[in-house]
Amino acid sequence: MYWSTHRPTISEATIRSNLPHIMAGKHEQVTLDSAFKADTSRAAECPRVRKPVDYDALVLGNVIIWI
Repeated sequence: MYWSTHRPTISEATIRSNLPHIMAGKHEQVTLDSAFKADTSRAAECPRVRKPVDYDALVLGNVIIWI
């Protein structure tokens, strides 16, 4: 199990050298998130599913359940 394995010790130098890369990724994530929230045309849509009229089915999201 993963909690019983020995974890390697991480030095302060390793943390200091990698922290700017982590923070740059977080900044990019926040920038993209705010851009998607501001622009409503880029929002996700529910898929348009064609349904024939000759059978009975209940559509939940994109899953069709036969009745």
